[in-house]
Amino acid sequence: MAGGDEVRLGTDRYLVHEPVQVSEPADRSYREQRAIGRQLGSPGQGVRLVRLDVLRPGQVAETRREQLVREEHLQSALPGLPRCLSQHTDAHQLTFIFEQPQGAPLHAAYGLAPFPGFALDALLGALPGVVRTLGGLHRLGLAHRALHPDVLITVDGQLRLRDVGLAAVPPAAGEGWPDYRAPEQERPVLQPPGPATDVYQLAAIVYHLAVGQPAVPDPAPPSLLRPELSPTLDEPLLAGLAPIPAQRLTAKELVGGFGVVLRSGGAVVC
Repeated sequence: MAGGDEVRLGTDRYLVHEPVQVSEPADRSYREQRAIGRQLGSPGQGVRLVRLDVLRPGQVAETRREQLVREEHLQSALPGLPRCLSQHTDAHQLTFIFEQPQGAPLHAAYGLAPFPGFALDALLGALPGVVRTLGGLHRLGLAHRALHPDVLITVDGQLRLRDVGLAAVPPAAGEGWPDYRAPEQERPVLQPPGPATDVYQLAAIVYHLAVGQPAVPDPAPPSLLRPELSPTLDEPLLAGLAPIPAQRLTAKELVGGFGVVLRSGGAVVC
């Protein structure tokens, strides 16, 4: 699968866009590819393609196949996530076609960090919808664990999650995106990631987009790094970035704190 290819599933045809993300395990028993594309013909729906080619049958390939099937089941079962439009499976290949929300990732919608005040306020005001979607995973004892700006899609002033992230796979040391990785993701054998991991990652995203640099251990208050930021933003962000999961706010408490920021005049005050 490459950019410009046409993928057929039954009577449906899809055009693959660049870039195509390719991953293979150490034993090269399978090749996994992910890409954005578009359904050809009416209605021209944007799609996300996930394809697994089994190159050498065995336990590694079968385990990954089971994880992708679970990923599809989670995404189809939980409200607020893009639905699976089509799928194909046989002994050697697995393909899922997911709906791609008709919007843009945060950086494409608002530019690079630091965000201006109007963009920060729009982000803070839209995050409760993301938290409601994450709540479906959290009630199952799962977490996304791979939140970053590109999986948050802006659609008509709202935010939608692109996928379920790593919810279908076991924790692994060093998982997730480096700039937004929670401390427990470095050594999950000591402290398994969970819902509090998503809280950390949401806070890390907002911190980065507010001050223009990723959060570091024991981060400085955002209003110290960018004086025009409201001091009311400091408390929820720093509490969401607590190094110990049990000391963090819940997801609802985090967006509740962001609501206080908005009711107090917004993220930027001068």
